[in-house]
Parts: sequence; structure tokens; C-alpha cells
Amino acid sequence: MSTKPLSQKLWMRPNYRVLITGGPEGYLESLGKLPNGVKVSEFLDGEYDLIQVFVTTRRDLERVLPLMKKHLGPKGLLWLSYPKGTSRVSTDINRDTIRAYATTVGLTAVGLVSIDDTWSALRLKA
Repeated sequence: MSTKPLSQKLWMRPNYRVLITGGPEGYLESLGKLPNGVKVSEFLDGEYDLIQVFVTTRRDLERVLPLMKKHLGPKGLLWLSYPKGTSRVSTDINRDTIRAYATTVGLTAVGLVSIDDTWSALRLKA
């Protein structure tokens, strides 16, 4: 397991405006020390440098992904977090189904990180 802080694995940079939505309880604390000036919101309002959204179903994926894309800044990072196949979270999505759907809304999968034993995150770009 990587010793990098989670905020670093997610490419958070100083002064980023960050949206994190749908995360498990205590998730914000698990990010570790944030870079200077990072502002984290849990409410959708405006444009963001980094968005991380947690989904467990295809229905949620189809509902949130186009919306999150609209709120992503020009060089923004979009992390779509989903339950690992080995987790005990009930899900009907995986890396491959997310990649396939993302292309239909103009996004391409370009990276993957492990969040913890339950969650993975796929980095998407326009």
C-alpha cells in the first residue's frame, strides 16, 4: 500500500477548489494534510479544480457524471470513486462499465488509484 497521503494520490494542489460528494463517513479526515489554500466543499456550487464523487450504482453514475462534468474547470480533475469488486458493497458497476459510460459523455479514463480496501477511483478527463 502506498505511503503517499490520499490528497497527494488524488493530485490535489495548493489553492485548488475541491468538491467531494457521496464519500463514506470520515472520508475527509482520511485525505490527510491538504496542500495550502485548498478549499473543500461538499455542495455543488460553481466550478472546481478537482471533483471526487462516490457512486455505487449505474443509475447514480448516469445521474451524476454529466452534471459533474459541467462543473469541472478547464484543466480540472474528475475522480469517479466506486466500490472494489472485493468489497462488501453492493454494486452494479466496475472500472470497465464506468470507462464505457464515461466515453458516451465525452470523458476518457486516464488513471486509477486505490482509495482504501473498499474504494477505487478512476480519473477522467474531457
